[in-house]
Amino acid sequence: MDNQLVLVLATAAGAALASLLGAVIAILLQPTTLLLSIFVGYAGVLMGTFAFEMMPKALEQSTLLTATAGFRLGFALV
Repeated sequence: MDNQLVLVLATAAGAALASLLGAVIAILLQPTTLLLSIFVGYAGVLMGTFAFEMMPKALEQSTLLTATAGFRLGFALV
């Protein structure tokens, strides 16, 4: 198997496990509204930063329509 494919699959598996672990921690600890607001705000900033970092590369490799559709689908899935 290609090394890049293994890296992508390992990263995706790590992200899935981290999401599951975060959900379990959130259920067990029952964080306050303030803490949830901080985490949601941080996630929004992080997603915006990724979009601005990745959009120029996506536009180099595809059309505007394809890049925009990919980002919208990605944000919808998150």
